[in-house]
Amino acid sequence: MNNHWKFIVVFMLVVGFGGKSIAIDTKALPELKINRPTALLKPASENEAPEDRNEIYTKAFRILSFGGNKHSNEGSKNSEVRSVASILEKAGVEFPVGTNAELNEKEGILTVTHNAVGMEFVRNYLESMYAQAERYIKYQLEIYRLPALLILKLQESADNQSDHKPERDAVLNLVKEGQAHFVKSVTLESRSGQRSKFEDVEEYLCLDRYEWRESANASLPFFESRKVGTIFEVDSILSADTSTIDINFGIEHHTAPPGQTKYQIRLPNTNGSVTVTLPIFHMKKIVTQIHILDGSTRIVAVYRPTGKPEYKTENLMEVIFLKGNVMILPRSDVFP
Repeated sequence: MNNHWKFIVVFMLVVGFGGKSIAIDTKALPELKINRPTALLKPASENEAPEDRNEIYTKAFRILSFGGNKHSNEGSKNSEVRSVASILEKAGVEFPVGTNAELNEKEGILTVTHNAVGMEFVRNYLESMYAQAERYIKYQLEIYRLPALLILKLQESADNQSDHKPERDAVLNLVKEGQAHFVKSVTLESRSGQRSKFEDVEEYLCLDRYEWRESANASLPFFESRKVGTIFEVDSILSADTSTIDINFGIEHHTAPPGQTKYQIRLPNTNGSVTVTLPIFHMKKIVTQIHILDGSTRIVAVYRPTGKPEYKTENLMEVIFLKGNVMILPRSDVFP
């Protein structure tokens, strides 16, 4: 894939709106509720060790997703946060009265209450356990359709933000309320430095061209196979800090099955013509390269769907969200 930024929206045949404007009742639009937290973790100043190395304080450690843990899918809210002090004690970290270590498996946050010496033991333990762990990247691609003015609000809210999860959650709430439409979801796993590809397509045999053959005194058709659906291809590079993902990716998505249109083609060396039927493809395509942080979500494309009658009468647009998670192979000896 080309490493230069580029955004390409491709129509094999442009289908216009006939110059007609679409009346929009803004009062009928649902409210777009975006809840953006002020900070994911505690401010750094609150996490710094006090001058007295024996003073107890609390620090949050970001834990890479370690999937496959037997406690992570029990379904109870209580199972999302559990004490792992006893596990760390087996690794040599002492937990006297007033200290503790709790793991939030859903958020991937280990919260430790200890003194400076205990914090160092915990950090060393985590670094040693994960230093040589095999990592891979899990992508979640989601496509939604909603009113164009709400798409505009999404873009305004996401401006200058590195994580668009609040916008994605707001759209998901609209889907639950019946105010937006879920179109597509794709899950794809990839190793750093490896190209991975997902296809959910149907193959159509389409007319490619006509060529005049003197020997046959006829215009002969030539056909080609064309994939129609959703294609997601990605090259991933995980940075040395194991938290930043450099993604070079391409998305091809068709918003409707191919249509047909008729053309008149003049025959060479004659005054005659022939009517041929050619396909109309309603394809959107993006090829670009971005950086995202582990666990974050980005809006990577916004476009107007085509190919269905309702797209001409309703002011609808579609948005694509892409989430990347750095995963590591499960280790039963980390937090069993």
